[in-house]
Amino acid sequence: MKELVGSLKPQLIMVIMRFKDSQVYGRVKFLGDGLFDIPTQVLLERSVDRCNPSLAHNICLKLNSKLGGTNQRLAEVPDILKKPVSRIF
Repeated sequence: MKELVGSLKPQLIMVIMRFKDSQVYGRVKFLGDGLFDIPTQVLLERSVDRCNPSLAHNICLKLNSKLGGTNQRLAEVPDILKKPVSRIF
């Protein structure tokens, strides 16, 4: 990863893995988010292969948030959100 970072610091590191591997995931997070202070995003190859508009939207929201962007902001809280919620099961 040191070669990847080099003298130019990337804004984000995205890793696409063939299968779930907690050791690789943990190492990517430790090095990127921890050691180099670079946001990381890890995706599974099968998710990328089956990507649909909803998944793409969620990934973009996540990336935007990790890069310091604001995803949604309400100028004013609607009255309906101020009332208690009742649930019927």
